[in-house]
Amino acid sequence: NNNLNNNNNNLNNNNNNLNNNEEINEINSNIPFHNVDVIFNRKYSIQKFTRWHTEQALTDWILSLTQSGEVLEISGESKFLPLFPYGSKFTSAKFPEVDCQYLPYANNTFDYIVINQVLEHVMRPWLCVNHAHRVLKRGGYAIIASPSFYHYHAFPEDYWRFMPAAYKVFCSEFSEIVLHGFWGNKEWIRFVLDNPDVRDGEEMLRLVDLPAEQLWPVQSWIVCRK
Repeated sequence: NNNLNNNNNNLNNNNNNLNNNEEINEINSNIPFHNVDVIFNRKYSIQKFTRWHTEQALTDWILSLTQSGEVLEISGESKFLPLFPYGSKFTSAKFPEVDCQYLPYANNTFDYIVINQVLEHVMRPWLCVNHAHRVLKRGGYAIIASPSFYHYHAFPEDYWRFMPAAYKVFCSEFSEIVLHGFWGNKEWIRFVLDNPDVRDGEEMLRLVDLPAEQLWPVQSWIVCRK
């Protein structure tokens, strides 16, 4: 009981920790590791089909984990956090309030870092990845995703689009790339050019099932190990 009280006090004193940490763990304790549908129900609960393949790939990988740990989430979105093994602890560095180009954390602090849909909004994204490497423990993982093709969307600014190969350059200081992928095709791009504000619906549902075409990446992602 004393240990639990101390842990609760530590969480309350850390303003960076997510307020819903206990809720996330409670959800996580009730889901089987490999049942992706429990969280995202595949297509039908995704809010943005523009991210569907990214979210499925990263969901599958996170659900394969069996070791809990310290998780830093930079994007300000917590949808992946309930997927981490029960007992994980979470710190939120909400962008842009926290400058991910100069992360305010000690070296070798975290086991996992999630940088989801952020790097395109960062002036110097390579600095963000370098600082992620710095604050990860040896053997820790960086989980990164951003668009390769998407219309301008300021948050607070929009600077970059990344081809799949760019992630390998960003992660060149890491010891291993454990997951690397992309999805996109010409028909999808043609549709979103004509319908820039559409994020779901029957046509999106059809398009998301089309195979990837190497010449036309829309979404890219990588998981790399320090």
